[in-house]
Amino acid sequence: VKQELLDINSCTREQLVALAGIGDAYADKIIAGRPYRVKTELATRKIVPESVYKKISSEIVAKHAAK
Repeated sequence: VKQELLDINSCTREQLVALAGIGDAYADKIIAGRPYRVKTELATRKIVPESVYKKISSEIVAKHAAK
């Protein structure tokens, strides 16, 4: 079963906390930093450490709201 990618721009705090290495503090930082143009911004903007980003990068996506 292929897991649906988690959209970091719209997912819930609970969905974020379920990711490897993401606890309450990182989940709050991710939500506070929205919106993201690309998922790599989590690492480049220092929202989460590079090591954590590497763990979750295959599970997340940054979708764009339809204009």
